[in-house]
Amino acid sequence: MSNWIERGQKAAETYVSQGVEVWIVEGRLTRDRADALLVTMNAPEVERAMLHLGAHFAISLPLRFPFGALARFFYTLALRLRAEVAGLVRRRAPRDERRMHTWLVMLVSLLPGFGRLAYFFSSALAGEKLLLLIPVDKVSRKLPFSVYRRLHLDSLFVFWARDEETGSLRDLFRPTSYRRAIVAIRGLGSDLRLASIVIGVNVAVFSVGAYLFLESGEAWETAPPGWFAERNVIPSLNALQLLAGAAFGIMAYRAFWHVKDGSQRDAAGIFLWGIGGIGLLVFAVDDYFTIHEHLGRWIQDTFEVLPGVTNMPDDLLILGYAVIGVSVLYMFRMELLSARASSTLLLFAAIAAVLMVTTDAFATTPALKALEFPAQTLATMLLMFAFARRFQEVREMMPVAESNRTGRELVKHH
Repeated sequence: MSNWIERGQKAAETYVSQGVEVWIVEGRLTRDRADALLVTMNAPEVERAMLHLGAHFAISLPLRFPFGALARFFYTLALRLRAEVAGLVRRRAPRDERRMHTWLVMLVSLLPGFGRLAYFFSSALAGEKLLLLIPVDKVSRKLPFSVYRRLHLDSLFVFWARDEETGSLRDLFRPTSYRRAIVAIRGLGSDLRLASIVIGVNVAVFSVGAYLFLESGEAWETAPPGWFAERNVIPSLNALQLLAGAAFGIMAYRAFWHVKDGSQRDAAGIFLWGIGGIGLLVFAVDDYFTIHEHLGRWIQDTFEVLPGVTNMPDDLLILGYAVIGVSVLYMFRMELLSARASSTLLLFAAIAAVLMVTTDAFATTPALKALEFPAQTLATMLLMFAFARRFQEVREMMPVAESNRTGRELVKHH
């Protein structure tokens, strides 16, 4: 057993040291910084984490997915449960074990390929981000279909490895943020004419739908009536705006890599728009075809699960979308804090989306529930504006000839 653990620990240490050497050769890391990083691996808490990391490596050597993933998960779960039981017996909270064998480690351990690196995500190793970034970077290089190169993942790891301050979301509430927002909106310039047309269409469609509903005298309790019904006019308008935003986000991401003078900060921030574009595409399909609602009803009927704090079981799925969205925004908060018009529009869209999710999941009175649909239409429109503006900003950063050629290629592909 001890030989098995030693083999795994040696494999883990070799894996880290090889990754460090690659970063040195590529100029991402200085020799002095690399030596200091390797010294930190001798710290007591880091040594314990490396021991369990070695166990995960040892498990992964003979066992392939999904058996290795399950074995890693239950290894960490067993250690956590043992620590909790020992804490109850001794009447002392197992703080060190809770920092080591976290639920995040258990979840990451289930991933194929990346699962053996799970202990790098523990709080015990949180003080040295390079101990996480370098191994994850090394695994990412082995992703199929040349994903690492095609998606330019190296730019993301290089930025995160830097000591540059990414900012705090508290900066959004400082007086300078409001002035920056006004300047950014003024910078839209000629886009305001086209935006006013889109706003007029949204207001007209929503107003007609509300008027027809009030004239019909229908009840709202069972399901939204008239133009608000599933796959009717207003849901279709929202889906189209989400799809347009998704297309602009993906096109902005693809076009950015033709930019000659983009900074590392911009290169990392563009991932927000690429990931966001994919997210809008998924949400548009889900919302239009009411996939989450059908899934929520299936969960309720199959497992007889009743919502605790939300109105319906499917609202928990919507909250899941919201948590993922907020997490992505926080991860790329340096982009959200940018002085660009697209970032300001995205912030407004996020506020409208939060209002939409809150009223959808928690509203209990008709007055509060009535806010859901205008908030949804406003959010989808602002999201489309934000992603369209970011695409335009990227094109403005490109040389004229390259911009025209890339624009034609993107339109042809989409």
